[in-house]
Amino acid sequence: MYGDYDKRSSFKELKGHVIVKIDGVHEGSGEVLIVTETHKFKMFHDQDCCECVDLHDYEYSLHDDLITATVLEAEESTSNCEEASESGTWTFYKLKTTKGELWMRWLGTSNGYYSEGVSVYKYDL
Repeated sequence: MYGDYDKRSSFKELKGHVIVKIDGVHEGSGEVLIVTETHKFKMFHDQDCCECVDLHDYEYSLHDDLITATVLEAEESTSNCEEASESGTWTFYKLKTTKGELWMRWLGTSNGYYSEGVSVYKYDL
């Protein structure tokens, strides 16, 4: 992924897209793919060294029903994880569609010197 920095995107860019496939939404996942009619959005962590970032938990309403749904809202927020032994970051994603919602909570932990965030890359189909 290091050569794909020009593909970096924002989760908010999903707004207005029609979903055709969602893959990788399960606890412990290190990568979630949201495929739309025109793009593939890849959520993951650019691994550096001494950190761990993965999907901690999620909640959805009618997950399979989100297929062919139009994205109305795509929101991202973060907060500190006070329970982490050294350093931790929660990253929250909320996807509201015409057919339901998908909420994901990622947890990133490290020794405090490395990124704990989730990257979103956008690829043309």
